[in-house]
Amino acid sequence: MILKYYTWLTILGMDITKIGIVFLSISVLVSFGFSSNQAFAGEPNLDFGDAPDIYGTLLASDGARHASDGTIFLGAAPDLESDGIPTANADGDDNDNTDDEDGLVSITALEQGETYTTTFSHSGGGVLGLWIDYNQNGQFENDIGSPERLIVGGFFQNPGTVSFDRTVPCDAIVGDTYMRWRFSLDFPFGPTGFASDGEVEDYKITILPSPPSSTCPPPPATVGGEMLPLDTTSLLLAGAQTFSWMIPVVLSVLGIGLFVVSRKSENS
Repeated sequence: MILKYYTWLTILGMDITKIGIVFLSISVLVSFGFSSNQAFAGEPNLDFGDAPDIYGTLLASDGARHASDGTIFLGAAPDLESDGIPTANADGDDNDNTDDEDGLVSITALEQGETYTTTFSHSGGGVLGLWIDYNQNGQFENDIGSPERLIVGGFFQNPGTVSFDRTVPCDAIVGDTYMRWRFSLDFPFGPTGFASDGEVEDYKITILPSPPSSTCPPPPATVGGEMLPLDTTSLLLAGAQTFSWMIPVVLSVLGIGLFVVSRKSENS
C-alpha cells in the first residue's frame, strides 16, 4: 500500500518506488541471508548430534547444532545434515553420509569413583564442552560445578590431540548412558542450541561398578525389603543382637537337660 501511494511522488526526478524496492531487497538479504541459526527443510547446512532426542538432538527440540565453515571441528571434519538423527546407539550420524564421529580418540573404562582418561582430536581454535548423563535422568546437566558438565577452558590454538583426566562420581548409575562433545569458538554454549561454528558428537557409553579397591562407600543392601547399610558397625550390632536372644535359649535348653538327668539319677 505504501509503495503504491509513493508511486505518484518523485524526489529530484527519482521514482521513490524504485528506492523502496532497493531497500526491500536489502531487508530481505539481511533477514534471510544471515540467519544461519535456522535450518530449512531438506537443506543440509548444519552438523547435528545423534543421541536420543530426549537429550535435545532434533531441530524441533532445539538440538545441539553447528554451522560449519570447515575450519573448526572435532576429528577429521564434520558432515552436514538437515536435522538430527537420534538413535538408541547414538550412531545415526555415523551411518549417514560420512562417519564423522571421530573426535574421540580413546577413553579408558568409566568405573564408579575412578579416574578415567580421555583423548580427543581437534582442528584448533575452539573451546571443548563435555556432558555425561551420570544419573541417567535423560538430561545433560549444565549447572556450573555439576559433575556431568566439563568445559575445558582456553582456546586450543593448534590442531592435534589433547588428553585429560576426569573422575566418575560414586553415585553414577551403572549401565549404558550417553556423552555429548561440542567444540566451537562460539562460546558460551550448552548441551543444546545453536553455535555458529564447530561440531557436535554424541556417544553411547557404559558406566561400570566400582572396583574392590575403590574408595566409594559400599552400596546399601536389601534385607527383608528393608535397606541396611553394609558397614562394620551395623554387622557387629546385628551379631550382638543375635547372640543376645540366643544365650537365654541355650541356657534354658541346658537347664532342662540337667533337670532330666538329675530325675533319672534319683529314680535309679
